[in-house]
Amino acid sequence: MQQRAAAQLQTAEWVSGPRTLTAGQTTRIRLVYTITNPLNEEIDYSNTFVAELGPQAAIVSVQATSGTNASSGRNAIVGGFVLAPGATNTITILTDVTPTTALVGGPVVIVQGGRTTGVTGSGLAINVPLQPVDSNRISGLQGGLVIAAPTGPVVQPVRTAVPAPAQGGPLPRTGAGAENRPDSAALLLAIAAAVTTSVALPVLLIRRRRAR
Repeated sequence: MQQRAAAQLQTAEWVSGPRTLTAGQTTRIRLVYTITNPLNEEIDYSNTFVAELGPQAAIVSVQATSGTNASSGRNAIVGGFVLAPGATNTITILTDVTPTTALVGGPVVIVQGGRTTGVTGSGLAINVPLQPVDSNRISGLQGGLVIAAPTGPVVQPVRTAVPAPAQGGPLPRTGAGAENRPDSAALLLAIAAAVTTSVALPVLLIRRRRAR
């Protein structure tokens, strides 16, 4: 009966941030608990509900449909309320979870402990530990395990190889009309040959005349 009068986790869901828990990055999680009086007499919960969050979880806000809300360090606290038979108090905790690199490959503890305490009108004490909650129980996540932060690829500069000119030969010509222009070296050789022929022919004729 005490267990039924204690806080019950109804939903644990992703709110924002990376859907895959990533080392060094923050994901926001919402936890919703309900406390319902199953007895035929009132239960005074002034002795409070306490949820102790894990080392990687930070409290963003604590809200409840009745009672007083507070936070102290990593403790979410709701107290100062009395529930009639069948009545329910809903408690919503928002927490930011930032895993460390030491947790890569494993889950993150969201709630590591806590307690629901109260007393009935007839003096029956309520004292029930809160069950731990880790990231494997969070809906909306893409898996409950922590991954390492992605690193960008190293971009290498693109180098274009320029072929060296062939040794002992002229550089190839480029541009319009390159195929129709004679090679400059060949042109010079043709001119030299013509000059040599024009000079050598008269000398040869003179020598022949003298020989006669």
